[in-house]
Amino acid sequence: MDKTNIRFYIFTRFKLGLNAKQIHKKLCDAWGDTTVSYTTVAEWVQRFKQGRISLEDDSRIGRPVTGSTDRNIEIIRSLIDENPHISIRYMVFVTGLS
Repeated sequence: MDKTNIRFYIFTRFKLGLNAKQIHKKLCDAWGDTTVSYTTVAEWVQRFKQGRISLEDDSRIGRPVTGSTDRNIEIIRSLIDENPHISIRYMVFVTGLS
């Protein structure tokens, strides 16, 4: 199940007055061991208690992922086509990726 759908379920059940244990039990009844942990449910219930209404992930600090560009993929493919035994270290040196 998609994490946004799970968060929506948690939010809906929270609005209906269920606590984290009850919500987690219902998720386990429906999805078994493949569902989110109790800790995750409790964290989201706490966020909703604090007034959060967004179901999306918070933005994170750090370097954005920009390495997977079509150009970089082509460069890596051509390097491997030229030499299938090329080292990762050399590919990093040629592309400037890390």
